[in-house]
Amino acid sequence: MKLLRSTFVAFYLSMWVVSAFHAPQVAIARRGTPLFVGIHDQKASQSQLSEEEIQKELRYQATLSEIDGARGYLEWLVESENDPELRLKDPEEGGMTFADLIKQKAEEAKDPEKARAAAEAAGKSGGDIGLFGGTDEDPELAAPDLQETTYRPALREDLGSTVLLTGNVMDPSLLNILNNNIFGQTNVPNFEFTTIKALVDDVAAVKKGAISRQARYSGLLDKLVIEPASAVEPKVSASDLEGVTSWILQVDASESEKVLGEVAELANSVDALRNVVALVVGAEDMSSVPGADALVAAGGTVLAVGELYDGGMEGGYYHVGPLGPASGMTATEGQAPRMSKKMAYQLVAHSLAIESTSSSALGAYEYSPEALSKLGEPYLEEKFAERDDDGEFLPDEFKDVKMEGRLIRALRESGFTGIMELDVLLSKGIENFKQYIANPPVKESPFAQIVSERDAKDKEIMAMLEAESKKNEELALAREESSKQREIEQIAQEWAIKEYSLKMIGGDLDKSTSEKEYVKSVWDTAMVEAKKTYERVTSAEYAKELARKEVAYKRTDELFWEGMDETEKKKRQVMLERIKKQYMGMISEEDMARLVMEES
Repeated sequence: MKLLRSTFVAFYLSMWVVSAFHAPQVAIARRGTPLFVGIHDQKASQSQLSEEEIQKELRYQATLSEIDGARGYLEWLVESENDPELRLKDPEEGGMTFADLIKQKAEEAKDPEKARAAAEAAGKSGGDIGLFGGTDEDPELAAPDLQETTYRPALREDLGSTVLLTGNVMDPSLLNILNNNIFGQTNVPNFEFTTIKALVDDVAAVKKGAISRQARYSGLLDKLVIEPASAVEPKVSASDLEGVTSWILQVDASESEKVLGEVAELANSVDALRNVVALVVGAEDMSSVPGADALVAAGGTVLAVGELYDGGMEGGYYHVGPLGPASGMTATEGQAPRMSKKMAYQLVAHSLAIESTSSSALGAYEYSPEALSKLGEPYLEEKFAERDDDGEFLPDEFKDVKMEGRLIRALRESGFTGIMELDVLLSKGIENFKQYIANPPVKESPFAQIVSERDAKDKEIMAMLEAESKKNEELALAREESSKQREIEQIAQEWAIKEYSLKMIGGDLDKSTSEKEYVKSVWDTAMVEAKKTYERVTSAEYAKELARKEVAYKRTDELFWEGMDETEKKKRQVMLERIKKQYMGMISEEDMARLVMEES
């Protein structure tokens, strides 16, 4: 009985393990994201929400909308990649640019016949489109409004069967990906290495670290060959490269110019060696890497990273892109470039797999805490834009960082694998994403997603919030204007009463004239004078004058002080000189200063 029970438990758990690690279907699921402030199910008065809460909700919803725009871009990208007629090619070879592609699809969307024909053509692309990977051979399995598409990065076709590892690159993360046989791990389609050859300085230590239960059960030990590296630089010779078709090496940034140049010479001299990926560690400047140009010219790939550290969380945000000067703020703002070892070696392995990394020099680093703090903010444009002291709009210096973050989040929520994610970030890049956002195609096709009831309710609530915000602004302006008018009228009343008193004392008014009659007769003049007075007492100059007087009041025991009014300063200097001449030698300096302060 115990045996049957344990067998059943093991079988039950194995089912869940298999489903948990099953490779995801890469489908773009554009799900509506509800508001999280708890106002969906409330019908209370909107006056319960403060202006600060309303603005916070508007900014949060704008950020979610931007993420949804990234999902829309991925939908568009997948649809274009799976349509042979739309796939982007080199414009010099007769292909379309991304902007041309967007324009063409936008024109098709305006014509129902063209849109229908495009949808039908997309539906006949065989195994490229279908529910859970289905094809057009069984149309009942694919609902027209829920068809899924698969993103297919261009993979290198000549990786061969032997990969060489040199430098301190013997990391378990890299070995597992190259082995391509780990349960629960998404396989790399073109990794079919039968030999993983490593040249190391300490063979015994590396073997000890490589031999593990996972390595034994995954078949890694059957492929791994560990040999001592040559003691003579560059520690790799042409004989070591016999039969090697792919090479991954690690080099310190301080030695990159020398080592990468030697690697480039070896790559050019060995015909069978067609793929070289160099990980340059410790790079502080991501604009260039010494020696990278030589290896890139030889067809190799250079990936520069900063400090490598153990640990790190899964799925962190990172930047990867061509080396070069950055425009505006970067994702590493506020700290030196750094990256976890696991992520760095994953990028190295995936760089070997895809075609978009060949003959290129790349830089990669994790988002700094300051850059991460900006991801929760919307693009600082339109109603969220910031202004300088002159009222001019300020550019959002972190916009590129935010756009990259939106794209990475959309890629992962849509089920893209690591290789697909890297290919989209490198081959398509942020610039294409910007073009899409600037001119998004409007399409009516079976692939258009139906807006959920939750999204519709969100839009209704957002409209209410915006209306309430506008109403609050109008009420605030009205209250401010009313308060201003009351103050001006009060000043006018005081001015008219003062004038009445002066004229009665001077005999300029008939004694039978009452104060009320006089105020009424000069009210228009009083209002003009009151407005002038109001503008003066609410000006910045008046505030500075009050501040100066306050300082002067507090400094009654000092003759001169920093920031003193120049007129008062000159007056006291003249008085001091006069008193010195009058009482020369008769009184002390302190008494002279006291006399000046008493007279002024």
